Amino acid sequence: MHSKPATSAHIPTPALLGIGLLVGFTLLVVIGGKELDIGTVKNPEAAVAVVRELRFEDREDGALLVFEAPDNTLVYLIEPGSNSGFVRGVLRGFARERHRSGVGIEPPFLLSALVDGRMFLEDPETGRRVPLDGFGRTNAEAFARILVAQ
Repeated sequence: MHSKPATSAHIPTPALLGIGLLVGFTLLVVIGGKELDIGTVKNPEAAVAVVRELRFEDREDGALLVFEAPDNTLVYLIEPGSNSGFVRGVLRGFARERHRSGVGIEPPFLLSALVDGRMFLEDPETGRRVPLDGFGRTNAEAFARILVAQ
């Protein structure tokens, strides 16, 4: 049996030169664009229209109580079995983060609406900030009702 001699793949020098120039040009464009601020997308922070400091507490019957800080005034009640899954889900995520950071339920969260209509829930203790309008209008409305509650 005869075996074929091993051949090495040969890439022509002009092709290698072309690849090198393409990579170099791409890096130049990316770095130049970042440095000169060309082609970048900015999302400027809109002014805050309203912000509330709120504490959330579960009641034994399954209701969710919302208190205004610092005076602990009850401002909103989510009855058990109501359509509060989104609110509870967001708060569970924040509770996990607080648990990992060793923070209790006492410090308030910040619920804010910007002048452009975006809404956020923020935990100043952990630095976590969740854009609420990114989960659909119906879900954002659940927090909007809390934001305007008296």
